[in-house]
Amino acid sequence: MQTDTIIGIIIGMIGVAIGILASYYFYRRSLRVKEPTWAIRTTNIIQGYSSKFNDLQVIYKGENIENLTVSRIIFWNEGAETIDRQDILTANQVRIVALEGIKLLDVKLLASNNPSSQFSVQHAADKGCAYFNFDYLDQKQGAVVQVVHNGISSKDVDVTGDIKGVRTLRRKIAYTESPSVRLGIGSRKLYFFAMGLGLTYLAVAFASLFIPSLARLLNSSGPEFSWFPVTSLIIMGAILLAMGFYSWRKLNIAPKGLEVFDEREL
Repeated sequence: MQTDTIIGIIIGMIGVAIGILASYYFYRRSLRVKEPTWAIRTTNIIQGYSSKFNDLQVIYKGENIENLTVSRIIFWNEGAETIDRQDILTANQVRIVALEGIKLLDVKLLASNNPSSQFSVQHAADKGCAYFNFDYLDQKQGAVVQVVHNGISSKDVDVTGDIKGVRTLRRKIAYTESPSVRLGIGSRKLYFFAMGLGLTYLAVAFASLFIPSLARLLNSSGPEFSWFPVTSLIIMGAILLAMGFYSWRKLNIAPKGLEVFDEREL
């Protein structure tokens, strides 16, 4: 079989797979659903200092503390359906909560990418939480809130609550399109490359089942057909495709206007 034909078959199979993934992606984006999403990034500043310096005392807003940690929480609507104020007026209002033994020392709004939404945060120190309030959130609209607490990691604070018409608040790994992360692990290009490589491996493996010359090319040990190289390509391709797709779905590029979430300076 001609080389051009082989290449054409491989490209065709890759195109079909990409088409399936693209169809799924645009189908998901077309769904009219509310999709409240949040992510957190934490920087620990002080931890367990008293065990090292007996005479050192750290006071924050008049309170003696052992640990000091800053968490930035980004909250936005990823879905195409608007979340209105009436949707969040539930008995279990959406809020940032401190886990047992942890105190929220300070809470402030850092950024909102739609002034009309009137996003605000109300710190209820006596209840160990901070409530979210807004008029509405259209798709890709939200805010970044900074929380200072006496925990040591992101596990010490959480975002919880109920929104009408929503099963659960989705927590994701999120990055903004800031220069500091654009080419790093937060870049979708990395996951698209993994999926593309996986699709290529699968296309070559399946094409070799129908193209004897390609099968002989893969089997360097001899002219006879061997399942080992084909199976290896299928396994590697499936792993890369699954890992890339899962990571791409788990990753979220946060909305524009909320880049302060990724800024390294606190």
